Amino acid sequence: MLEIQQLAVNYRGVRALEQIDFRIEPGELVGLIGPNGAGKSTLLKAMLGLIPTAHGTIKYCNCPLCQHLERVAYVPQRSQVDWDYPITAQNVVMMARTRQLGWFRRPGAAA
Repeated sequence: MLEIQQLAVNYRGVRALEQIDFRIEPGELVGLIGPNGAGKSTLLKAMLGLIPTAHGTIKYCNCPLCQHLERVAYVPQRSQVDWDYPITAQNVVMMARTRQLGWFRRPGAAA
């Protein structure tokens, strides 16, 4: 389902990740753990195309993950959130629905 091969990422001029390889099969539950600065967030950001990769492949269902981003959700770390911005948690979640609903349609109960 999700496969990473030979992924390398440069972050702020430093090789942050190198030769990352893993495969997650459907139904597997996986946790990403490690100390501060180990590259956990960098890996997730690179997978989602939020930061560029140096090389490697990221595939979901044998296609580039970037073709399936409508099926992915990402919540940044607390330090990356502007806590003074006047918005509710529900509004943040519903913003992700805009792509499916369109700009001027209101979400229904199912959403």
